[in-house]
Amino acid sequence: MHNDLINKYVKKVTKNMGSKQREEVTRELNAHILDSADALAEEKNVPVDDNIIREIILRMGTADELAAMYPEEKANSDNIKDGLRYLAKFTLYFIVVASVIGIVLQLVFQNISINVFLLVCGVVYLVSLVLQVIRAKLFPRLLDR
Repeated sequence: MHNDLINKYVKKVTKNMGSKQREEVTRELNAHILDSADALAEEKNVPVDDNIIREIILRMGTADELAAMYPEEKANSDNIKDGLRYLAKFTLYFIVVASVIGIVLQLVFQNISINVFLLVCGVVYLVSLVLQVIRAKLFPRLLDR
């Protein structure tokens, strides 16, 4: 049962870490919590239980406080995944916007050719992408949501 307490705490601590760092910190924290729980239980002459685990976790501080003690290390693969996820989300939003633009253009200009529509969408996409890159360079924290 007390493994659930440990797992929840460790998961909160490591939620924003790269996969390699997450694995290492998870091993370290599990070992530290269990070793500290054994020592505290022996000191109090009681078995290790949820109360002992809670006390150890309480002594360690909140998950956010503990996570702040670790430098942020994202692996390149994590950065690539994040970038691809962001690009996919951006492209999906663009497809929705392009569809709306296409419907409006079709309603306004009844017989607009597909080439004009694709040209307009391509220009809008490129401008949007450039603006996103500029925003990412100037305001990187806005993308961390």
